[in-house]
Amino acid sequence: MQAQSIASQAEKRQRQYDKTIEEWRQKCTDIQSELDNASTESRAGAAEVFKLKAQIEETSDTIEALRRENKNLSGTDIPRHTLSCTLSSTDTCTLTLNGNNVRSTNPKSPGKDSGDQCQDIQ
Repeated sequence: MQAQSIASQAEKRQRQYDKTIEEWRQKCTDIQSELDNASTESRAGAAEVFKLKAQIEETSDTIEALRRENKNLSGTDIPRHTLSCTLSSTDTCTLTLNGNNVRSTNPKSPGKDSGDQCQDIQ
């Protein structure tokens, strides 16, 4: 009788351990899935930032070329301009030239950026 009681208690403890192990396995699976999704979003966001930086560089090159052309045509020095791109928490990219918004876009990127300026070009 006592052996059956001990065996019953051991089986009950084993079922509890199995249940706990299964709960932790499920938590690990969920966390791994979240990590995979975050990595995918991060890569997509990084690709979007790379594209935007390339656009900024291209715009800066265009500004420099126009500045040189205007300088050559007018023979005077032209003041430098400030171009910046700001990524907001709503995934909106705003290009600003000398404090005036010249372009605002909403790229379709799945992640959120911190709202920091991605690059200043002067």
